[in-house]
Amino acid sequence: MFPFQRLLGMLVFGIILSVTLWPNDGYASKEGGERREKFRPCAEIARECRKAGFKRKGEQGKRLRIDCVEKILNGESVDSVSVTPDLIEACKHMQKGIKEVRKEAEQKYKGN
Repeated sequence: MFPFQRLLGMLVFGIILSVTLWPNDGYASKEGGERREKFRPCAEIARECRKAGFKRKGEQGKRLRIDCVEKILNGESVDSVSVTPDLIEACKHMQKGIKEVRKEAEQKYKGN
């Protein structure tokens, strides 16, 4: 894999992840609400993590993505965070879709 392809993949993943974990209470338009519904399962998990004191750039053990969201998605329990199994499965399902889109984009890029 060429370095620029790897960089492109990381960039796409980073953008998707940041959109997924971004606080979504600020959408004022109807279209924003529909967009928010698409990313809701992972955003709900992130919201519960934030309520428990996890932060995007928190210290070791209190990082939002690594210490909370990823652990929950891997089936581990996190103190003070409770989410339903349905919500976890919905988030995993959404992430599978993101991986498929990324794979298609990489294949299309390789074809050019």
